[in-house]
This record gives sequence, C-alpha cells and structure tokens, in this order.
Amino acid sequence: MAENEALTTAVQRLAWDLARQQPTGHHAMEADSPWEPGLSPQQRRSAWLATLSALTAIQAEAARLTEAAETQAVEFGAGDEDLARAAGALRRRRRSRFTALFSPARRRGLDDLGTLSAHGRAMSDRIDNPPQA
Repeated sequence: MAENEALTTAVQRLAWDLARQQPTGHHAMEADSPWEPGLSPQQRRSAWLATLSALTAIQAEAARLTEAAETQAVEFGAGDEDLARAAGALRRRRRSRFTALFSPARRRGLDDLGTLSAHGRAMSDRIDNPPQA
C-alpha cells in the first residue's frame, strides 16, 4: 500500500509541476497545488483544469512508453506470460492485450533483426527452427 501511495504522490507532484509550467490562460495553475489555502473558486477551478490537462499528457506519454517497453521486451525474447506478469495483467486479458505483439506480421518485422525470433529462439538453418514467413 505504501508503494502505491508513493507512486500516487510522485505522479501528483509531476502533474502539478507540469500544470504550473503551462502558459497562462484558461488552464494556468498559479498555486503550488489545487488544495492550497486561500485560492478563490476560479483559481481552484483553473488549478484543477491545469492538473487534468497535465495528467492527460502524462497518461498519453506513459501509454507510448509502455508500448515501447513491451516491443523491446518482445524483441529480447519475452513471451506473453512474461509481459502479462510484468504489466500485472489478468490471465484472461493477457492474450488480448499482447496478441498484436506476437502476430505473424509482427514476428516478420522482428525476424529482420537477424538473431532472435519473436519468441527469443536463436535463428538457425535447422529444419525445426525455420524463419517465420
């Protein structure tokens, strides 16, 4: 639980820092946090809107970085169970979430790396380990 609280606090501080860096205007945050005492209702509203805008940007960037990490893990031999465990995905959702990473078209792109297939097997000329078509 303390781990989640630390993460929540870190994300909240990041969002507030980003909110304060936004240009002045409709979504400007002039306070250290939306909870700062003495803010007018309009200042508090603006602070929360700036926080929302910052959290949305953080969420989009986190999603992009998550996809990149998943792709890199697959390129280095991670399987769908590894990805699910690392991402905390439920067993029934695992296949649907990571299926695209293991599609034949995706594997063809990964096989172009020359040393590992999408499942981490060493590429060779052996008949039992042909390159994916």
